[in-house]
Amino acid sequence: MHEDNSVQTPLSPFMEDNLSLEQKLRLVDVYFMATSGFIDVLTRAEAAQLVRHQSRAELSVTCKGAMGDLVIAIGAQASKPDPTLAEVEKFYFNRGQQRAFSTMLRNPSIDMIATFLLMSFYMLGACHRNAASMYLGVASRAATVLGLQHQESYFSVTSSERQQQLRTWTSLRVLDLLVSAILARPSSAPPAGTSDNLFNLIQDESTDRKDLVAQYSLVKIIDEIIDKVYGQKGVSPATAEALLSQLRKWSDSLPDGLQTQGVSASPQHPVQALSSLHLACTYYFAVTLTTRPFLISTLTARMARLSNGVPNGYAVQEHPVHAELASVCVDSAVWMIRACLDASRSDLLLANMCLMKAFVFAAALILGFSLFAQLEVDLETDAMFAGARDILQTFSARSSQAAHYYEILTSLTQTIHRQRQRFAMQSRRRSNAYVGQLFKTAEPSPRPQQDQSQTDASNDDISNLINNAKFSDLDMWMQNQPIFNNVPEQSDMVGADLLGWDSLDLGLWDNFPYMNQPPS
Repeated sequence: MHEDNSVQTPLSPFMEDNLSLEQKLRLVDVYFMATSGFIDVLTRAEAAQLVRHQSRAELSVTCKGAMGDLVIAIGAQASKPDPTLAEVEKFYFNRGQQRAFSTMLRNPSIDMIATFLLMSFYMLGACHRNAASMYLGVASRAATVLGLQHQESYFSVTSSERQQQLRTWTSLRVLDLLVSAILARPSSAPPAGTSDNLFNLIQDESTDRKDLVAQYSLVKIIDEIIDKVYGQKGVSPATAEALLSQLRKWSDSLPDGLQTQGVSASPQHPVQALSSLHLACTYYFAVTLTTRPFLISTLTARMARLSNGVPNGYAVQEHPVHAELASVCVDSAVWMIRACLDASRSDLLLANMCLMKAFVFAAALILGFSLFAQLEVDLETDAMFAGARDILQTFSARSSQAAHYYEILTSLTQTIHRQRQRFAMQSRRRSNAYVGQLFKTAEPSPRPQQDQSQTDASNDDISNLINNAKFSDLDMWMQNQPIFNNVPEQSDMVGADLLGWDSLDLGLWDNFPYMNQPPS
C-alpha cells in the first residue's frame, strides 16, 4: 500500500450546520457500505443517533462523539468526488481525531478501541498506512489492557455490553490481521488466547453478524498462512494443500446470504452485496497468499526454458505439483478481478475502498507476472489484467495509492507487450531457415516523459502506448529479476533458495520505480 507524503493543506472554513441531517445520514449509509464485513462497532441505529446529537456538549469530549465524526468522515471519503465533501471529510476527521486524543490515555474503553479502529480505517483510505498501523497498535494495546483476549473478561457484563465487546474485539482482529498480511508487518493485536470461545459466543448469539463471523474465521486462516508459508520462507505442497483445504472448508460453510454468486444481482442491498464482495476478495487473497511461492517457482522454470530457446523442450522442467498450485494462484486472481468487475458493472463499487485497492493490485501483479512469462496469449487472463487496471484507474480519482498502482500496471502492460514482441521475433528466427531480417533501424533514444493529456490519448491504442513510451525502469527490473533468471532446483520444497520470493510482495512495489536504486 502506498504512503501519501503530501503536506496537509489548511482547511477551508466549514461549519457543521453546512451539512444537513439528511446529508449526514446518507454518509452514514456509505460508511456501512465501506466497512461492511471488516468493521462492526456500531449498529445503524447507534450511528444515526450519534450524528443527530453531535453538537451536544456531553459528546464533545467523548469517544462516542469522536465515533460519530469518524463515521461521517469515512462516508465522505468513500463517496464520489465532490469538492464540498472534501471539506466535510477533513473537518469531521480532524475533529474526531481531536476528540479521541483528548481522553485516550485516561480511561481505556471499548469506545476508545472502536474509535482508533475507525481512525485506522480512515487513514488506510487516505493512504497513510504508517498512521493506520500506529492507530491499530493503540487499539490493540487498549484491548490488552481490558483483557478482551480472555473469556473471563466477558462474564461480568450485560448481554448487550458483551455483544458490543465481542463485535469490537472481532473487528480489531479482522482489520489488524488483514492490514498485517497486506503490509507484511507483524500483527499488533494480542494473541487470540481463548478467543475461540468468544467467537462461539458471537456466533451463537448474533444471527445478524454472519459476515463478521465469516471474516473472522477467514483471517484466522490467513494468520496461519502467514506463519507457515512466509514466516518460515519455506513451504511444501502438502502444507499448501492442507491450507487450501481449510479455505475450501470455510467457503463451503458460508451461509446462503453470503454466497458470492448473488453479488452482481443485488444492487438494491448494497451493504449485503459489498459484504459478500469483501469476503470473496479476502478469500481469493488468502488462496493467492498460499500458492504464490509455487507460482514464482513455476514462472522461474518457464522463463528459463523460454530464454534458452526451447519453448516445447525439456531442458528445464516445471515441477508438476508446483505448476498445479501456480494455476490455482492465477485462477484465484482471475476470480477476484471478475467479482470486482461484476460489482463495478452493477454500480456497487465505492469511490474509495482502502482494502480492495490492495487486493486488486495484488491480484493484478499475479496476472501480470503470469502473462510476462507466457509464450501464448491467454485471452481471459489478459482481459482480467486489463480489468484490474481499469478498476484502479477508477479508484485513482480519490486515491493517490490507486493512482500509483495504476501507473505501475500501465508500465507492466508495456513491458508484457515488449516481451511478447521478443518472443515472436525469437520464434520467427527459429522457424524460418530460408529468410531473415536484412534491414533494421537503430533503437530510438528514450523520449521525454509525455504529459498526461498525451498519455491519456494514446491509451486507446496499445501499439502507440508501447512505441511512444521510453524503455521503462520496469523493463529493466523484470528482465533482471531472480525469478526470471535462475533455474530452480528440482525439489519438492519451495523455500529460501528461491531468490525472488518477495517479488510479488506489495511492500516491494510501494517503492517502484526506485526499487533498484541504493538508499541515498
